[in-house]
Amino acid sequence: MGTEDIGDIGIDLTLPFKNPKWTSRYKEIEDYYNDNRSRIKRIYAHSLASNLITHINNNNPYMQKHTKITTYNNPITGQTPIQTNLKDLSNDADIVSIMDTHAKRFTGTMNPYKAHFSYEPEQQGKK
Repeated sequence: MGTEDIGDIGIDLTLPFKNPKWTSRYKEIEDYYNDNRSRIKRIYAHSLASNLITHINNNNPYMQKHTKITTYNNPITGQTPIQTNLKDLSNDADIVSIMDTHAKRFTGTMNPYKAHFSYEPEQQGKK
């Protein structure tokens, strides 16, 4: 559910500054979660999907109570609230999530491209 086409790039550029509720991606993920919520106990999301899940979670009390979420390199700002069921992680060198002041930061590669596709700190340096 990440960036897949040219239209997603426009969405990507606005995400840190506005709620993505107006996007088709938001609605698609929200509908899927609501249709399957009794079976979904954990969500892992990266980049664009992280932003969407963060906002959906902020508007969904059921998700906040019943679903654990881990986001990676989330393109949000400190203005976006984070609920207690969400763990927000970001690589120090990732420029997509540079304004995410909520994130627990970890140091891995300092290559910005590779940093964006890095995940848990425990994975750093492992093959």
